[in-house]
Amino acid sequence: MKKPGRIFVNAAGFTDFDDYFVYINDIAADIPARLAEFFGDEERYALRSPITLHDSWLKKLEISTCYNDNECQTSVEIVLLHAMHEKSVHLWYRDVVSIEYIGAPIRWPSHAVDLLVHEFSQEAPGAFRHYMEFDRGVCLSLLFGGFEFEYRDIRRDS
Repeated sequence: MKKPGRIFVNAAGFTDFDDYFVYINDIAADIPARLAEFFGDEERYALRSPITLHDSWLKKLEISTCYNDNECQTSVEIVLLHAMHEKSVHLWYRDVVSIEYIGAPIRWPSHAVDLLVHEFSQEAPGAFRHYMEFDRGVCLSLLFGGFEFEYRDIRRDS
């Protein structure tokens, strides 16, 4: 699985997001507003931000395929337990055409996998990729057409 590469570890050993946010800013006018809102917000990548995805635990990965007449529609739901464990982050991907997944969490929650980095890219008009790299060798890459997200207080999460 190929990592997009706009987010990288620089020579000093720090994760460098500069190229990534320049890229997101450059394509923001060409992508749906919800995508730009989610992936263009630097706070979702900051280590100590209340909305960061860094160190969130992968809680749920569900793939659904619906067959109607000559049509097949695949969607994916991902639920991440926020790093502070007070909320969950729900990510819904529609019109999914490709799913790559390496590794699998062995036990929950004693050995959950932490999200280390995630990166968005536009592959073609209307086709987007979300790459997520977790610890313990778990990686996920989705090619999709539609996206929604929601943060939920953990008390109302099921």
